[in-house]
Amino acid sequence: MAHEVARHFLLGGECSAREYIVPMTAVSPTQNRWLWGSSRDLLLGCGAWYLLLFPVLALAGPGIRNLQPLYLAPLLIFLISTPHYGATLVRVYEQRGERRAYAFFTVWTTLALIALFVWGVQNAAVGTLLFTAYLTWSPWHYTGQNYGIAVMFMRRRGVDAEPAKRWLHGSFVLSYVLTFLVMHQADGSPRGLAEGGVHLARLGIPEWFSGIAIPAAAAAWGVALLVAGRLMLLRGRLRDLLPIALLALSQALWFTVPDLARYMGSSGGLEVFDFDYRALYFNWVVVAHAVQYLWITSFYARTESGGSSTGRYLLKTLLAGNLAWFVPALIFAPQIFGGAVSEWTVGLLVASLVNLHHFILDGAIWKLRKSKIADILIRARSQAPKFPAAGRLGTGRFAKVVWGSASVLLAVALAEFAVQRVAIPSLVERGKYDSVSTLLNGLAWVARDSATARAQVGNALMGAGRPEDAARAYARSGDLTPSADTFGVLARIELGLGLEERALADIERAVEIGPNRIDVLSLAGQIEMKLGRRGRARSYFNRALGLNPNYEPARRGLAESDGPGPSDTSF
Repeated sequence: MAHEVARHFLLGGECSAREYIVPMTAVSPTQNRWLWGSSRDLLLGCGAWYLLLFPVLALAGPGIRNLQPLYLAPLLIFLISTPHYGATLVRVYEQRGERRAYAFFTVWTTLALIALFVWGVQNAAVGTLLFTAYLTWSPWHYTGQNYGIAVMFMRRRGVDAEPAKRWLHGSFVLSYVLTFLVMHQADGSPRGLAEGGVHLARLGIPEWFSGIAIPAAAAAWGVALLVAGRLMLLRGRLRDLLPIALLALSQALWFTVPDLARYMGSSGGLEVFDFDYRALYFNWVVVAHAVQYLWITSFYARTESGGSSTGRYLLKTLLAGNLAWFVPALIFAPQIFGGAVSEWTVGLLVASLVNLHHFILDGAIWKLRKSKIADILIRARSQAPKFPAAGRLGTGRFAKVVWGSASVLLAVALAEFAVQRVAIPSLVERGKYDSVSTLLNGLAWVARDSATARAQVGNALMGAGRPEDAARAYARSGDLTPSADTFGVLARIELGLGLEERALADIERAVEIGPNRIDVLSLAGQIEMKLGRRGRARSYFNRALGLNPNYEPARRGLAESDGPGPSDTSF
């Protein structure tokens, strides 16, 4: 089954790093060059665990992909990426002083994004704008975080290399430029995920320009990286540069190399670089990025509070992150305010809302020109001022209501995950279709029934030779999320059961939703033929052939409708 306006340089900044970093010549090396210690910093903060996993993915990717449970990647993203969103929310909303200091972002920007989200649910053009902004910004978010952590390590080590920092900054910027150009170059792929649906609206950069700009950006990226490395080696020891080298390599494997492979149309025989499998392998990058974020934010939170429990902090981030994802998805579920909008579209828009909000807040709160942040992350000072208990959301009756509600919603989300991702696939595989329906009926009580799951059950029931039960499953799917595909399949099943009038009603709904679907139009013609209405059948066949003159089912149907037999020219 079926998820970065202002961004700080440290955790993914859009603005120039110069705005946030004091001159490096003013910084001396700290006694402690690490945050949590060399092993954890290299593995978690610099992405070494991903770099160790990458050769395995490169050499045995298809085997691993086929062996791992389908729920593994979504589970890791739920347990690791969700808290990374929550870390930003806890950082800015938990403390009264922070809420007031960033009121423009915590209140007004948030309300504006929510309004755009609600508008986007009803208007595919607005939804497309939000989704495109999210996908375009996302690589910059990852890129900025890698760069910012690299600079933090440079400064903690007192590497006096301002020119090296500029070249390093240039290499990360050029890496993003390359990704942007590849993402938005003109191609022949379908524009929409559905008729008029939310989709990535590429800028359509012409081939003559991208053919020059992409190789130039790649070459400049390589030169900038080599120059930065040489300048740093002149000023620092090799072991001091290991974290920076790992982050630069992570950036290359996350974006630069895969995007170059996509541009050149060759993955070099490695599935991990094959764009057709990009979404599957990028799940590991998502996890690596989230681990980085939690690694640094948990250090900041522990130091700021004077040594509070990291486990408690991570639990709070999971609760907060789940709130951000779950509440809008729940409110705009088909059973509540989602209406006819597909759960897939709502999912894309929830991802856009949560991520854009995350990027904007992130850009506002993590600026090293603020002395407290620089004290903790750069100067390794632990005497940061604490906020009084009364200023925290974690105390008082209101806090108990918030965290109590968040705990209930987390329990619901975990139960839904277990049902949707683990139990249902297992039950379907074993042919326990009635048990699947019972579980989905249970989810319906909390507005988490799934049109996608219902359709999958319907497909399995057809394979099991139970067309009547399959029709009921598809009908429920169509009630939850009306779609041309669902009603088309339902009409075909009903036609096979001899229920021509019901098939006609459902295919007419499919035509209304997808008026330019040649398969739907052709099936409508076949159903009209079954009912003896040749004039209506010819109309549907002609509409299909007007869209694709070579569509064989429509050509055959038109020929049959013109043959001998009773005619009905009524429309």
